Amino acid sequence: MKISELEKKIINIIFAAGEGIDTITVAKILDLKKEEVENSILNIKNNLNNFGLELIVSENNSSNFLSLTTKSEYSNLLETYFKVQTEEDLTPAQLQTLTIVAYLKEVSVQEVSFIRGIQSIQTLRALSTRGLVKKLGEKYVLTLEAFKILGISSSDDLKDYEKLSQSLRSKLSEALNG
Repeated sequence: MKISELEKKIINIIFAAGEGIDTITVAKILDLKKEEVENSILNIKNNLNNFGLELIVSENNSSNFLSLTTKSEYSNLLETYFKVQTEEDLTPAQLQTLTIVAYLKEVSVQEVSFIRGIQSIQTLRALSTRGLVKKLGEKYVLTLEAFKILGISSSDDLKDYEKLSQSLRSKLSEALNG
């Protein structure tokens, strides 16, 4: 099956969303009707299957929730990947993201992405896989493991915590409120 330009756009939006997105939001982004997005789902599912990926569609009241995942037959491969990832040193992107979470105490994917200037969901997932951050609602926070590794008992123990935390929050507020 051939994949249309619309389906490519939908897949890219779902991928960028990281943890999933509802069809109403996808339709809004693409300036389409929700039904136009939903009509593409079957073809997207079939095409992703060719790459060992799966489109998960969770139905709710007014919209479908879409997320990408790997097929279960690749779980051993991914288990090995995550094991290798956790044994290696943190990457510069992971260190930067961990620092942002530490100084802000709790932060959303969008806030981290704004500060770093790049989509950061994959980096947050990698840190989560390592057990260094965890998701609480829509926000990410440091884990006890991260505090141990950093040698601190709270974010307040970080160098220039108050000054840097306030500066980051101020810049986020300015950017979000114009």
